[in-house]
Amino acid sequence: ASSPPGPCPPTLRAAPPLPSAPSLPLLSRLPPRATIRRPQPDFTVKLSGENPTINAGSGKPFTVKAERIDNYRGPIRVEIAGIPPGFAVTTPLVIANGLYEATGVINALPGAATPTEDQLKAIKVTATATVCGQERTKDVNSLGTIKLADKPKVVAYLEPADPNAPRE
Repeated sequence: ASSPPGPCPPTLRAAPPLPSAPSLPLLSRLPPRATIRRPQPDFTVKLSGENPTINAGSGKPFTVKAERIDNYRGPIRVEIAGIPPGFAVTTPLVIANGLYEATGVINALPGAATPTEDQLKAIKVTATATVCGQERTKDVNSLGTIKLADKPKVVAYLEPADPNAPRE
């Protein structure tokens, strides 16, 4: 279930009365240090697996993890732009409703060159979600320094046991 359109519905969280405030029966039964406030659903996203060393013609996984605040459960779209030439990345990634992470892969294509510092600075990772009817976009930490390693000495391929078997 995604967040409802329009302003967020109010939620009551109780706080003890101030010393000068009149005591209400409801508030006198609540635990101390509770507060009354509107929920402020929100999210933050962090990328892990930064600073990868990728073999030429191969790839490395990375994960984007969401912190969901005040019961925000909607989908979060994570986009990666400005990838240097010779590299490919899974984008967009979607952290599905109620889930907390998604995994992608950054690949170094055969013949890729090591990215320059300026190319690395141009990589931009953002997370976008609709919270309480409004689209919010937030910056996410970068993939960091992408290092290119030699081609792997061994490459594994997966093939079907029966090459004539129908594909799903």
